[in-house]
Amino acid sequence: NLDPMTLLSRAWATFQTRPKLLVPMTLLFGSVVTAQNWGDEGSGDDIALAKMIALAVGGLIFFVIKLSIAGPLRAGYDMALLRITKGDQSVEVGDFFAGFHKVVPLAILGLLHGSIITAGMLCLVVPGVVLALGLWPCYLLAMEQELSPIDALKAAWRLTQGHKLALFWLVIASFGAIVVGLLALVVGVFIAAPVVQLAWINAYEELRQASAADNQLQATL
Repeated sequence: NLDPMTLLSRAWATFQTRPKLLVPMTLLFGSVVTAQNWGDEGSGDDIALAKMIALAVGGLIFFVIKLSIAGPLRAGYDMALLRITKGDQSVEVGDFFAGFHKVVPLAILGLLHGSIITAGMLCLVVPGVVLALGLWPCYLLAMEQELSPIDALKAAWRLTQGHKLALFWLVIASFGAIVVGLLALVVGVFIAAPVVQLAWINAYEELRQASAADNQLQATL
């Protein structure tokens, strides 16, 4: 069941069990992973060629470092939310960094995932959206099943096969929830953000259960 309202309703119920953990953990995740803006000083003749090259190289290095860190952080954050969704009461803020126990493969996964999505977005946006929807569970699959970066991306694509339109509607519903949070004197977004993240974790669980049921059915035929 990938109905957005059902997923968000479940997410809200889960949020109410651990709000004091979910709010700071989501704020920490957002502050570390969100891309930072790089301002340009001057334009045209005001910037020397050497400075332009330095900015380009610096931007590339920042992009690589950001994606390398984002992988382990995303994996740890998603895994913590999955455990909370399953009723694990032992989850704490420190679990946010659990992905660093597998820092090398998850950093590689972050680089591959981010580069693929970026390349897709450069191709008239639509391919990037399709790729983002198809590959988003890769970090959870890498954590849960001990998959290599390539295998995690392949498994994510298989898991979301045939469900991308339903996931797109969840994107729209998630955006709407964030807007409502912003309209609620802005502070509402501190609640809306973790609820949205939990909704996506619920979607992952639905896809995993459906996949397991399909595999079991095929095994009996």
